[in-house]
Amino acid sequence: MELKAMPIRIILFITRNSATGSHALQCSDVEPCLPGTSALKRKACGMDAHTQYHHALLEALNPARGRPLLIRGELAQAESMHLLEAIARKDYGAVPVQLLYIDPLHDAEVVRNGDFLEIDTMYDGLRALYREVVTQRGAMLRLTGSQHPDLESQLAAELPEAHQRWMKAQSALAELYRDHGINKGRCTWLVAGAAVDGWARKVYPNEGDRAQERLWQALYQMTQVDAGQLHQQLQRRCHALNSLGIDRFSVQGPGTDWTVGLQPLARFRSGGSHTTDGRFFQANLPSFEVWVTPDRSRADGEVTFTLPFLANGVLVEGLKVRMQAGAVVECQATRGLEEFKRHIAMDESARYGGEFALVGIDSPVHRLNTLFYSTLYDENAACHWAFGSGYADCLEGGQGMSPAQLQELGCNASKIHTDAMWGSEQINVTAFTRDGREVPVLVEGAWQSDFL
Repeated sequence: MELKAMPIRIILFITRNSATGSHALQCSDVEPCLPGTSALKRKACGMDAHTQYHHALLEALNPARGRPLLIRGELAQAESMHLLEAIARKDYGAVPVQLLYIDPLHDAEVVRNGDFLEIDTMYDGLRALYREVVTQRGAMLRLTGSQHPDLESQLAAELPEAHQRWMKAQSALAELYRDHGINKGRCTWLVAGAAVDGWARKVYPNEGDRAQERLWQALYQMTQVDAGQLHQQLQRRCHALNSLGIDRFSVQGPGTDWTVGLQPLARFRSGGSHTTDGRFFQANLPSFEVWVTPDRSRADGEVTFTLPFLANGVLVEGLKVRMQAGAVVECQATRGLEEFKRHIAMDESARYGGEFALVGIDSPVHRLNTLFYSTLYDENAACHWAFGSGYADCLEGGQGMSPAQLQELGCNASKIHTDAMWGSEQINVTAFTRDGREVPVLVEGAWQSDFL
């Protein structure tokens, strides 16, 4: 599950106070308002695919009437941000709606030519804003996709120390929202894509001027599923896994011989969640995974990561690690190794894991056979492991626990949460239960019959 870093430099800040309007969807406080449930109605009234997609994002986020909403994205995504704002005001009564524009070229200028004090404090002004959203139980929507997809890699190569300080400043800000908003169940949140030309040309380098339209079509395709059916399927998988009483998983495949342990209170979750006041939302769109928080001290063996992934915006490829008592103790990679090492040295817990996620080869993203250079999409193509922070809501009663209690139960706490994909059609995953059973879960990447 992608927890997109909340870090942003405010270049333009817009707050408008306007009439709230009325709910078009009439969602209850306790029943799921699932993404895509109104797709047929929207199509029947002639709504185009682009507008349908943005409506689906708001349905997934489910912002509350009269509570603040933050929409964050790059300057190149302004059209999508404006459309989302209009839908949020009219259909959900969100107020105030605040648009935060990221200017990656400005951020790069600060990293290249600012002093370390400016880099270390460049997000301090956002803390009060984030605190307000958390306090008022609001909502946050982050658009992923960059007009300058290689910029962070260039900065890491040119100025590794300044780049690392920039990453730490971002992570410290993300920690505030994650620890006090997400892990406490106070806010709804969503990470979703909005196609821009730079990102599209990275994904489809041979498409030229057609690349952005092709990327939009891929985004539409990945969200045009029967949301109710998908939700039920993922819930069945979670229930089946949680009812087993799993002590540990064994993962076997080329270059992988790995064991991951769970606490007895660990619970698998899927795309849909509820806040503590009963609001249903989906944090990632699309989402074809089920995930759990592992015991931070019970990951052992070797694992080979099968897809490239981003660490601090730098592509890491061909990564293989050895874990002992939960921590990475050895690693090698064909690309991005030094940046990965810096990344898992962000704090003392970054070498440990916070998420063990299962994705079958039935995933629509897997079937596209496309590297999107975006964690949100690439993690939905394959099973993955997150280095760094775990999820309190994947432990029974976890949202009401103190940090000390979570730590005692093996829930890792770190400034980072970075997903890396290890799944493939050659991977086998077996669950070992606390009462001594051995249950195949994925065989050659495919869900077994008990989990369909």
